[in-house]
Amino acid sequence: MKKYNKYILEYRKEILNDELKIIIEKYDLNLDDKPIYKGLSVNYINTIKQDNGNIFISWKNDDIRSSRNTFNYINRIINDEPMWSEYDKRSVSCTTNENHAKLYGEVYRLFPIKKDTQINICPTKDLFLSFPINVYVFNNLINFLLNYLDLFQNIDEDKYKSKYGSIFDVKNDLENINISYELFQVETKKKLKELQKHLNENEENYKKFLKHLSNFEEEFIEFSLDKEFDYRNGDLYQQILDKLDPVKNNFNHLPYSEYKDLKGFERNEVWMDCDVIFINNNLL
Repeated sequence: MKKYNKYILEYRKEILNDELKIIIEKYDLNLDDKPIYKGLSVNYINTIKQDNGNIFISWKNDDIRSSRNTFNYINRIINDEPMWSEYDKRSVSCTTNENHAKLYGEVYRLFPIKKDTQINICPTKDLFLSFPINVYVFNNLINFLLNYLDLFQNIDEDKYKSKYGSIFDVKNDLENINISYELFQVETKKKLKELQKHLNENEENYKKFLKHLSNFEEEFIEFSLDKEFDYRNGDLYQQILDKLDPVKNNFNHLPYSEYKDLKGFERNEVWMDCDVIFINNNLL
């Protein structure tokens, strides 16, 4: 039985090698290009594979990528804000580092089908760590600001927690990725201006806001969020955008034809918005 299983495995390996040769020739892939990796969980592989999970193509679609384990505010801004217009939408996020990809599952090499595809590069190993404020914290802070007048100012926090769970987990309608970005902009600016007007009405309003903000900070103790923004003065929406400026935060982008020979950037998150070939790294 062991010999039979060994024969089956060797036969399957030959088939995979033949498939790999066909893919390499058909799409003119160069295995010496600077690698792009992605770690895929078993469940994810099962949802997108066709005949096998070792070699497959993920075709570009117009679906809006939803954030996992956090709100969608930062993703919306990166995808649609004019200052990010030179960058692609975050359809396929990946990494230049094989070991980092292993943290997320089975490691695949990714090859864009079109050679003029743009590669968008974060300054750090993770988009979440690429801004002055951690993206998870930033998303939660934006959600807190947008919800403040409707939910927080007149609610007993202990009762709120017992009824709904954490006071900071309630989503705002603007978090919905399916609303237009124009509506997101208009309504976000409107809510932030209303908040600033409320904070400037009297000192008591502002002190109460700072108290709620300090409770919020307890979940993210390493950040002094009361000092990150001037919550009462200036354009608060623009202050948020300034923290997310790709130039100020040393993001980069370049065509794959240049990326493939790029030196450095050995542990950076990158992303693409294109048709991508996935090849199990064990085959290479």
